[in-house]
Amino acid sequence: MYQSLVTYKNGKHHFEVAVLPDAYQQYREGKLKLVNQVLAVDHVFSSFTKGQIASQEELRSVFELKSMDQIFEHILKEGTLKQSASEHRVTLENHKKEVIQYIHEHYLNKQTKLPISVKDLTEFIEKHKIRIDDHGDISSQASDVAHKLLGTVVLKEGDITGHIELKAIYVPQAMSVIHKFSRIKNEAQTWFGDEMKYYVSIKPGDYEEFRHQLDKVTKSDYKFDVGQIESHSVQEDDGHGNVRARHNDPQNDKEVRKAMQRQLILEKQIEKQEKRQQKTIEEARHAREDVPTEEETETVAAM
Repeated sequence: MYQSLVTYKNGKHHFEVAVLPDAYQQYREGKLKLVNQVLAVDHVFSSFTKGQIASQEELRSVFELKSMDQIFEHILKEGTLKQSASEHRVTLENHKKEVIQYIHEHYLNKQTKLPISVKDLTEFIEKHKIRIDDHGDISSQASDVAHKLLGTVVLKEGDITGHIELKAIYVPQAMSVIHKFSRIKNEAQTWFGDEMKYYVSIKPGDYEEFRHQLDKVTKSDYKFDVGQIESHSVQEDDGHGNVRARHNDPQNDKEVRKAMQRQLILEKQIEKQEKRQQKTIEEARHAREDVPTEEETETVAAM
């Protein structure tokens, strides 16, 4: 099992704790809460390589009356991860990828109002030599990178908004995609002849797959006009220590229910239209069968 050491110094005292590197990174980012999810060995060492476990007297002199969980927590939060140069490069590169992915999924180019590709973000960061701390908070560093890129591109955290125009025949299939990847805004649906128009909000990280799925169900026969960037108005914790944006729109659920009801009505209308078309085709076929052929007409005339 691969493990690393977190070291902590206090005066003449030196302590070491063996941790699982990936779990430790998640713990520092707030994604893991429990100390036992991080520890590779359930001991505090004065020298891990020599197998010397720190005595209770040493621990009490530094941490006073804290419990062992509190001692581990203090060392993990205040200590330093000990890595070789190669390990540090790998950790830094992985952390940089996470920051870039976060920007791609949460920020928009203020000019185009669309996400920036991971490739472009990587090139921007390397070109401008923007430093990323391998243990820094992902969202905070993403904000810092966005600020440092102001001279190159203006990034704004928020969601994509836009109008989708669909032909009525594609609406039943397209609605499943729209509901999966976007949020229908207030008074989202309006009729335009045999077309429907929706005003939606999409998270940057979902935009690429949203367009891909919509292309499939509509054979790319639709329009999407990008609107203004919708800033995040309320922040909430998802229960795992991650702060995420939440839209402060109490009418959203009601509007979605209305949209689904209108969808059902539209599906019934399309079904009726298809039945009428089928009936017309059958009537035309029967009419052709009732018309005598030229040979039959000549036979009747001869009689």
